[in-house]
Amino acid sequence: MTYYATGLGACGWTNKDSDFITAVAASLYDSFGLSNGSKVCGRKVKIFYGGKSITATVVDRCVGCAQNDLDLSPSAFSALASQDIGRTKMTWTWA
Repeated sequence: MTYYATGLGACGWTNKDSDFITAVAASLYDSFGLSNGSKVCGRKVKIFYGGKSITATVVDRCVGCAQNDLDLSPSAFSALASQDIGRTKMTWTWA
């Protein structure tokens, strides 16, 4: 899990850093179909870290992510951990 500066995502929607959103690994995103018509777009995930959990919406594709990694908006990441840690392990499930 890490975080990124949001904007226009692979799903074709413009997002803000304050939105609880995530990008999934490119390999996972692509398995649902390419481009902004992907069936993964808009799906919810529940993310667990450090005894906390949040729900975020899939809006983007992360080229640098491993299969089960997530790239969160700054606000979603901050709800779970300090941005100072940069990258950390977490678990997640489809919500």
